[in-house]
Amino acid sequence: MSKRKLKLPKNFKYPVEPEVIDCKSAAYALFQKGEFGNAPRRWSSLEDLYASDYRGLVTVRYANPDRSYTAAHIPFAEVPARVAEWVSKGADARLFRPNESLPDEVLAIQGEFFTTFGGHNLRYSTAKGLSMRQAMTNPQYAEGYRALALMAHFMDANSMEDFRELLERFPDSVFEFATYERPVGVLPRRNTIIFEIRNF
Repeated sequence: MSKRKLKLPKNFKYPVEPEVIDCKSAAYALFQKGEFGNAPRRWSSLEDLYASDYRGLVTVRYANPDRSYTAAHIPFAEVPARVAEWVSKGADARLFRPNESLPDEVLAIQGEFFTTFGGHNLRYSTAKGLSMRQAMTNPQYAEGYRALALMAHFMDANSMEDFRELLERFPDSVFEFATYERPVGVLPRRNTIIFEIRNF
């Protein structure tokens, strides 16, 4: 008997294994490469920051996730002194990664979105002026359709479309995000930043 060849629909796509981000350094590298979509203006080194035309508030992160030399909303003129203080405590100046600080005073919502066998889940805060860590000490919760509906309510259309695409790529991951009352970041007409996607 001859074997019949299975004819697949033109739009058929083979299942793709979900992508997994299993450590902080991998998540940070993907963020720096722009894999999470919209992002604040950022520089690969302090030297690049100093050579740029940016003079606003600065957030400085440390590329080694085991050490917490991190601060937000530093006035540009004060960055060298803050870095020098950290270096005196053992930090390597080559590992600092600066980016523009985002306007926490116009935060609309921030939190963590994730999906389990039970459906969508959202831990969030609508308080303004708080860091993510502060906001998540006393979050609100939403589940199922309401979790996704809240994301759609606060995000603009472009941000929501970006988020849905990332959700398809990382369906089993936690999304750490912040949405603002006005456009932010390097991509036009977007009010949301996905800071981290993780499975750890």
